[in-house]
Amino acid sequence: MTLVPISLCHFAHAGYRLRVNLTTRTTSIEEIPLAYARNWMGGRGYNMEVFFREVPPEADPRGPENLLLFGVGPLTGTSFPGSRLNVSGKSPHTGYLGDSNAGGFFGAEMKFAGFDQFVIEGRADSPVYIRIVDHQVEVRDASHLWGLDTWETQAALRRELADHTVQVCSCGTAAVNGVSYANLMTNNARALGRTGMGALMASKNLKAVALTGSGSVRVAEPAKFQELVDFFYRALYNHSNYQERGITGTTNLIRLEQAVGIAPVNHFQQGVCDYWVEVSGEMAAARYNVKRKACFACIAPCSRYYVLPGTYDGRPVAAEGPEFETLAGFTVRVGNQDLKLALACAELVNRAGVDSITAAECISWAQELYQEGLLTRADCDGLDLTWGNGEAVYTLLKKIIANEGFGAVLSQGVVKAAETLGMGREICMEAKNLELFMADVRGLKAYGLGNAVASRGADHQRSDPMFEMSGRTEEAKEHFGSANCALLEPWEGKGKMVPWFEEICALADCLSFCKIVGVSMETVQEPMARDLFRYATGFEVDIEEVMRIGERVNNLERGILARWGLTRQDDYLPRRFREEPLPAPGAPADGLVFENDKLLDEYYRFRGWDPASGLPTEQKLRELGLGFVADDLKSRGITLTPTYPEGDDSLATTTARWRYLAGKLGPGTDYLTRRRSAAAVFPTAATRIDTTSPEAPAMIAKRLVVDPTLCTGCRACELGCSFAHDGEYSPSLARLRVVKLEERGVDRPIVCLRCAQAPCAAACPEGAISQDLETKLVRVDRELCVGCGLCEEACVSGVIQLHPTTDVPLLCDLCGGDPACVRHCPTGALRFLEGRGHSGKRTREAAGLRTEKQLKKAWSSGDVARPVDTPMTPPDPQTGDPIAPPQLYGGDPPPPLEGRAK
Repeated sequence: MTLVPISLCHFAHAGYRLRVNLTTRTTSIEEIPLAYARNWMGGRGYNMEVFFREVPPEADPRGPENLLLFGVGPLTGTSFPGSRLNVSGKSPHTGYLGDSNAGGFFGAEMKFAGFDQFVIEGRADSPVYIRIVDHQVEVRDASHLWGLDTWETQAALRRELADHTVQVCSCGTAAVNGVSYANLMTNNARALGRTGMGALMASKNLKAVALTGSGSVRVAEPAKFQELVDFFYRALYNHSNYQERGITGTTNLIRLEQAVGIAPVNHFQQGVCDYWVEVSGEMAAARYNVKRKACFACIAPCSRYYVLPGTYDGRPVAAEGPEFETLAGFTVRVGNQDLKLALACAELVNRAGVDSITAAECISWAQELYQEGLLTRADCDGLDLTWGNGEAVYTLLKKIIANEGFGAVLSQGVVKAAETLGMGREICMEAKNLELFMADVRGLKAYGLGNAVASRGADHQRSDPMFEMSGRTEEAKEHFGSANCALLEPWEGKGKMVPWFEEICALADCLSFCKIVGVSMETVQEPMARDLFRYATGFEVDIEEVMRIGERVNNLERGILARWGLTRQDDYLPRRFREEPLPAPGAPADGLVFENDKLLDEYYRFRGWDPASGLPTEQKLRELGLGFVADDLKSRGITLTPTYPEGDDSLATTTARWRYLAGKLGPGTDYLTRRRSAAAVFPTAATRIDTTSPEAPAMIAKRLVVDPTLCTGCRACELGCSFAHDGEYSPSLARLRVVKLEERGVDRPIVCLRCAQAPCAAACPEGAISQDLETKLVRVDRELCVGCGLCEEACVSGVIQLHPTTDVPLLCDLCGGDPACVRHCPTGALRFLEGRGHSGKRTREAAGLRTEKQLKKAWSSGDVARPVDTPMTPPDPQTGDPIAPPQLYGGDPPPPLEGRAK
């Protein structure tokens, strides 16, 4: 491998692209120029640019000429909550644009290994996996892993590599069996869950990528960037939805959809159901959830670890999740009223690696055909597909994963199933061959438009305009030009709102932050998006330039679709939504239809696209720096309208709108002070306490105490620690370590035990390590240290690690009595007080295994309060003062939480 030195300084971006050719089993590393980083930002932007340039339109999605692209953005690996990862390629499922996004910890590790993007080419002649340790890359045999599910694959690789911290992204049994909508999975529950990227990985005979990184992420303006992060912490902590997210995550949407009348009941045949409470996220929280879980650096933990009593299908069920789409998909969409069965299905799809949205659509589509008498039990392997027969749903799901029997008919998606059976095409709930999500868009006009025009097919995460349910009409008029944008029923104006959300969602995927905390909770607006990018990278950008990056990505993706001949006719949702009024008796959405044509006309004109074809005009492409796209399309005989009418007002086109917003909002950061505590004084890098100096304040006799039942595994403490000491974001530079054993539900910070007689000091041959007899604090003299690592081997808690470049042991000095890790822990799992009962552990993993036993005992006995009973009271990230987020549901818990709130 040739390592290309970075000639220009990259902040936030790693600056490198890794190429792996599986056919030749060779690797190379390319430098990513700064101008490229500014133009495409990262993540999805990088992936789409490489896709357009390198994947031929005629490429076989399962052929060696297709690429598998991994991309992360400048925020990935920093302390900004929720680092994300995009994986892209031509979709084996839809035949068009494939792209998936997930949280977890793999993306951050990719950045710490020194890469912004992986480009995986060719096809191996036998099963392999890619092993990456920083810039060292190997293609290794994976024949022993090929038949394993995603959980087993991760566990096997961590055993094989003798490192439980390895981050693994793998395909599962569904992909190996040829299911077109197979996922990639990481951290057991974080799904790259749409368009069949798992099927693409398997088609390359690639089972997994196993990744270890020891580097760090440096930002251009550390003080300003961390101040922005701290502001964001407070915005989340004071959000009215913060406590609810920590209990139900996204699954609260079953309750919200029921209230509006837009639940996908029995394959969208009605919008309300009478058993919603029994399958709701609130019920799952009350009965089965035992622990909060979080993605990397996220202080708004919206995932949950659940345990079902006894076993299901002969197996114990304990897993992370589920998300709303999975829970709704295996309950109201298929008519199933058994919550335990739905949770078992959720574990099954994660293990096998299969898209729960598509699987639920295929099953419910078959159920509707069964309802109409078009399918019989003989057609369905003897299964009774009557609505509500949960056991049949579970059995059919296993058949889909195995790609056998009637499951094989459904294993290639609903459109292929209709073609195979010669029936049911008109009730396939999809667009561009991708199955629709778990909400009825007849009552969500902006969401419906977003699904219709989304570049990867029917998909809600390309726009996510939750604002249309807000009721904030004055704000809607000011920001989008129409009060209708805050209301469910009217369609007018929403064609001008959806592009704003598409741009913000593109920025989320390019910067790589979570759309739940950034978009759904409305905390990242234009000024913050600008400042996150400029403070992280050092690029002097304004709001218009940043919004145009999002617009550039969306227009490039439209150009990719145009090369396959997709036009306006492909931006329509199924006839049921357009022509049949929604049956939702007594609900606000009752009787509504989706005005597909009218919304498209408004949307295309605002975007500067041709309303007749739905394609970008040549003028629009060239003003976005996409002249190469215009030239390519014309060379293929695709006619582009030359210009678009620019209009006179700020809402005529996106061009006018972004320019107007840049002028109106200006370059300032006033938004940072509007909600900031006057007492919160940010300690810049220059004023941080240097606890290694002789003048450092005397240490107080307190210790860090850990409560693993509260730890979400977010690792924000590691980043707070590394930034406080080194001004960089890197778990490798932290003085404490979080052990994560996903399949066991264990997350636990491991801290210095402050042993009575420190074995690390006794092991040091140079006398570089000393221990204070009173406080038991251990310090290192950097001048005497030779970096031998004997202290690391002697440490009984497994917390000591050598600095990745200087080899000096990283030892916790409690930050002068004000530990940064405690201030960055959102749940109080880390506390700074008098501690007792600490005992040494040989390794961090051993500590995690012991914690598992403690947790299981507590969960089974009921000795530990469930998240539903324990509101979060996080500390202010600067002062450490406790923050009291708004009460759950405004102090009025809905069913089934009455009587459980404490």
